[in-house]
Amino acid sequence: MLENAVKLTAESIDSEPDINHCRVWAALVISVASVTVHAELQTAQATLQAHMLSNPEQWRPYIHHCRVSPTYDNKRIKVQYWVDSPLDAVAAAIAQILISTGGEQMFGSPPRSAKERKAASLLMTLNKR
Repeated sequence: MLENAVKLTAESIDSEPDINHCRVWAALVISVASVTVHAELQTAQATLQAHMLSNPEQWRPYIHHCRVSPTYDNKRIKVQYWVDSPLDAVAAAIAQILISTGGEQMFGSPPRSAKERKAASLLMTLNKR
């Protein structure tokens, strides 16, 4: 379902992070809006479809971060986004639909990656000297 958003995240170029976040956001919205949902989620889906019809330039300043990537064990897809209040309804609609399809909403900082743990270990070793 989220293959295009995952691909765009993997291909992101650091030179234009705001544009890349917008591209991933757009792919996420399109992917989630195209999912077949139960009747109680039709309002959330309509919110996403209306957002798809709007001009991307008008919401670009409100998207600070958006990534869609597989977890370290490739068993799940991790969706992370940070948007300002004008996009709260769209963000909530995405969360509702993803949860209804088996997703799990989590808050807080993610676990450290293997590289982050190794770097922390090396710094601890250096500090002990």
